[in-house]
Amino acid sequence: MSGGGMIEQQNEDLDDEQMPPKGQMITNMKELSKIKEKTNDIRRLREAYPNEKYQDLAKVIEDIYEKYGKADPDFTAPTSAQIAGIVLALYSGLNSQFSQVSIGMCFPAQCNADDVRKNYEVMLAEFNSPNFTNTFTTNDLMCYTDEARNDSGHAMPGINVFILTIFGIIGLLVVLSSLTDIFQTMNRKEIVIHEKPVEDSFMMKLLKSFSLMSNGTSLLSTTSGGSGHLDCLNGMRFISMTWVVVGHVFLLPMFGFSGTRNTMTALNIFSGSMGLSMEALLNALPSVDSFFFMGGTLTAYIMFKELEKAGDNVTRHIVTFVMYYVHRYLRLTVTYALIMGVVIAVLPYIYYGPAWYVISSEAETCKKYWWRHLLYINTLTEDNRKDTCMGVTWYLVCDMIFHWFAPMVFYPMFFLWKKFGHVASLTWWTLVTGAFTAGVCYINWTTKQPPVSIGMMQGLATDYTYYVDLYNAPWARFQPYLVGVLLGYALHHLRKKEVKIDFLLNIILWQAAFLAAFAVVYGTYENRITGEMSLFSATMYNTFQRLAWSFSLAWVVFSCVKGSGGIVNDFLSWSAFAPLSKLTYCCYLIHMNVNLMVGSSTLSSFASDFAIWFIVMFVISILSISLCIAALFTLCFEMPFTKVEKLLVGRLLGTLMGSSKQKTRSTVSEPIQIKEAQNKEDLDKKELVEEKDASNLTTTQDITSTDNQLEENSSEKPPVYIDVTDQK
Repeated sequence: MSGGGMIEQQNEDLDDEQMPPKGQMITNMKELSKIKEKTNDIRRLREAYPNEKYQDLAKVIEDIYEKYGKADPDFTAPTSAQIAGIVLALYSGLNSQFSQVSIGMCFPAQCNADDVRKNYEVMLAEFNSPNFTNTFTTNDLMCYTDEARNDSGHAMPGINVFILTIFGIIGLLVVLSSLTDIFQTMNRKEIVIHEKPVEDSFMMKLLKSFSLMSNGTSLLSTTSGGSGHLDCLNGMRFISMTWVVVGHVFLLPMFGFSGTRNTMTALNIFSGSMGLSMEALLNALPSVDSFFFMGGTLTAYIMFKELEKAGDNVTRHIVTFVMYYVHRYLRLTVTYALIMGVVIAVLPYIYYGPAWYVISSEAETCKKYWWRHLLYINTLTEDNRKDTCMGVTWYLVCDMIFHWFAPMVFYPMFFLWKKFGHVASLTWWTLVTGAFTAGVCYINWTTKQPPVSIGMMQGLATDYTYYVDLYNAPWARFQPYLVGVLLGYALHHLRKKEVKIDFLLNIILWQAAFLAAFAVVYGTYENRITGEMSLFSATMYNTFQRLAWSFSLAWVVFSCVKGSGGIVNDFLSWSAFAPLSKLTYCCYLIHMNVNLMVGSSTLSSFASDFAIWFIVMFVISILSISLCIAALFTLCFEMPFTKVEKLLVGRLLGTLMGSSKQKTRSTVSEPIQIKEAQNKEDLDKKELVEEKDASNLTTTQDITSTDNQLEENSSEKPPVYIDVTDQK
């Protein structure tokens, strides 16, 4: 049996309340060991010996005891074994920001996890001292045999069988739909009745929703949506997604199970030792705020248009309001649930490695807490830290809550504009944004929050104790979404209107946007170097950095849409970004699992040293693999079920309203014309138009009504099912 486990440093003099919060850098000797308060800051070790081998730290420990121990009458010189234990505890403590020290060893198959743990307790006893206690932890998930290197060696649970059955049905539908689509394309003749083509039946449309042929054509389409589409968001969306992946891959070698030998060298980067350029990597956090901003922009841009079209039609207002929530939930949740099914029933079986228990453990957590995720409350429960299922989905919790709350912002803006004009509407937006900004300021000031990208700083030992991490808290992240709502409002009211911006003013605004964004990403570099920052400075940064970043992006989008973007618009609207941007939702959901699979198998199997080329290599590979998997999920999960949902809901709305148009039916006496169908692209163009998702993590091709069709719907007709994530 191969066993794995974690060695943790414990301090018998510190209780739980005195220990620093998990996930924050331990920066002083008192928190680590209480060797002697006079030894002060453990940075002495990190700064004086940043690249020393861990065994050389024993000499440092001896120097400390030599310097301070003789003056202490109660001082007892440690044994060489205890000094080795102190070194191990220091190493474990310094690495505790990410995980504990992990080791692997082979044992007889008859041993269980408890036997392994007790064995290490005996071995570590002589290395422990009164102030340093190293403990070894393991469990059955961390242990495996040659015959059962992953979950395939165990009986498959019923829930896994159920999930795999669902995937089998989806696979069958994909095959049947694709074959049907290919057959119709090769032999298709278009039936025309009274000069109007007869569409496929409703059931045929449902079946063809799963066609790889039509969905693949839609996915790979690079056709611009026209002037009514915000094409520049394609590039912004994909670049932001890439930034997220790079940031997560950068953390990969710092996990305890990754097999990295020089973790301290990697951690030393957080001190700013590699220069200003690394801030784009160390402070990649604004990448997520970019998605919140795009979400608010698209939601407002679409909804203000639909509210205007509804006019005084109360029924249409009600339908628009209800579908705003129903479609959004179904749009995100179906794909989310299916990918969670992959995490539960597929990933634990596809490979193996010394730390594959990380993958199996996540699958077990997903089985336990799946319902929290599908209700979008997984980060809001009191015991949320136990839930390690698809950790990146904290974003979806915030995004869904923003979507729930947003009508309280844009509905008053719309009706205030109709009754009193733009000043009243913008006043309401300012009051809402000001209230949330004041709340962010209050929380950061009262809890002494340092910038998240830097972590703990001298004088800013935060006392934040609420069970919802401030980083994940929706109430602390709403500002970018609100700025997006403001931009969507502006773009809606300037729709199809020319905006001329003076050349000099345009240059000044671009410079202001660049400098604001630069200050957000690189503005804390000096504080990273010194390790110091005043509470006032930290609070102001935390309060306004998301507003500054979002307004910078708002100018970029506004300028690009209104023809003042120049080469920036040419780049962001590049047609190659169109297919890539459609993959971002699925890529976001799966990329961290790909990251963990690489770390728990390949990296944990071989010792490696951290280096920048190391990160570059894995960024390219993990991003490429994630995009390929995302393409499969988009074609088989996201696009088909989005089409199915729209067909079913559209039919339901028509039935409920009781005034659906009667479809033309052919009879013997009706003149029927049959002509050869046009090419596949012309046929698909009639029913497939580009849809942009307001989650900003994806775009898909879907069946929607064109602008002209929407304009033709009069008030006495049933309200059209409007996709509130359509960018048109």
